[in-house]
Amino acid sequence: MRTDRTRTGRDQRRTLDLLIEQDALVPPLRAYEVAHVLAVVERGKPIHEAAVAQFLDLLHQLSIRIAADELDPHPLVDFSRRHQLSAYDAAYLAPAARQGLALTTHDSQLAARATTAGVQLLSGPPPPARQQASTAASVTAASAAPPLGP
Repeated sequence: MRTDRTRTGRDQRRTLDLLIEQDALVPPLRAYEVAHVLAVVERGKPIHEAAVAQFLDLLHQLSIRIAADELDPHPLVDFSRRHQLSAYDAAYLAPAARQGLALTTHDSQLAARATTAGVQLLSGPPPPARQQASTAASVTAASAAPPLGP
């Protein structure tokens, strides 16, 4: 278990380093995903309100752009259908595919679909023993690790 935590910490640090070095492009729903995960975690009390505020301040300092052109549901539904993805996952993968950007995710299904769609992965899913990660962990990974742009 300790090895998994160490690996997760290294993966999170690598993702943060990538976000510091490069611009990121995320769908508009990312703000809601981040807010949801933080609210759920804070309600469970493993972290304090100050830590949530510090995390949000850090996110605000990163060069993360919102993919405003992703508001039309028609291409998103089509992409979701073609790649057998939820609309939420398609919201991350579709702009990466269209704009030739790489994707960082720890979600094994999204990583597999990215490969099928010809999108380069900067990091992949966890080893098989960890693929039963909680939804919050998957959402956090997807939210904190969007497609990276030029």
